[in-house]
Order: sequence, then structure tokens, then C-alpha cells
Amino acid sequence: MGQVGSGDGSCEVTKVRKSAINIKKKRKHLELQLFLVTFAPKWEYMNKKDKLIKRFRNLPRDFTFEEMTALFKQCGFELGNKGATSGSRVEFIHEKDGNSYIMHKPHPANIIKGYVMRQVLSYLTTNGYLKE
Repeated sequence: MGQVGSGDGSCEVTKVRKSAINIKKKRKHLELQLFLVTFAPKWEYMNKKDKLIKRFRNLPRDFTFEEMTALFKQCGFELGNKGATSGSRVEFIHEKDGNSYIMHKPHPANIIKGYVMRQVLSYLTTNGYLKE
């Protein structure tokens, strides 16, 4: 009795018992996962656009011209220059309504000045391109 191949079905019974134990373990694991998900803090998931806007709103001292260009593009602007004799002036033109913002490329460094950052923030929020 109880030997493999004896025909009494004991092997099948042990398989059923092991299966029941595995189900109980899985259930406890799932309950633990459910508990963790239920009481986990809500994280803010931010994409690149949101991160750039958040960084810009903090008016950092190391905001580059490339970041400014990306910010304007995310707000629906295209970069254009003012012509062959424009020097370092560039114009950001909104694709839908045609509004534009003219600024100078920073030189010799690539960092945007603080007063320009404040002006751009004011322009974008006043005209509704950045939401409060």
C-alpha cells in the first residue's frame, strides 16, 4: 500500500495535497501584494515634458538654451530666426495662433539668464501656454 504503481491512488492524493498547499501559498502571496498595492503611497508619474516644465517653473540657474527650445516646442512653438542679419536673435512662433516670442541666444555660455527665465514664464502663463 502507498507504493508507486500499486493502484491505490496514493500518488494522486499527494499530488492533490501539494497542489492545495501551492494554492494556499499563492493566495497568501496575492493577499500580500494586494495589501501593498492598497496601502502604497501615490507616486507622481511624470514624463519628460512634465519634468521639464517642473524644472522650468523652479527657475533654475543652469537652464540651457536647448531646454528652452524643448519647452517652447512642447508648448506648440517652432524655432525660427529673424533673418540673415538677426545675429543671436531667435523667434519662437506658435503653430496654431501665430503668436511669437523673440529672445537672444545666450553667449558665450549656453545658460539662460534669470530675468529671461522670468519673462518667458510670465509670457507662457499669461497667454495660457502653461497652466498654473
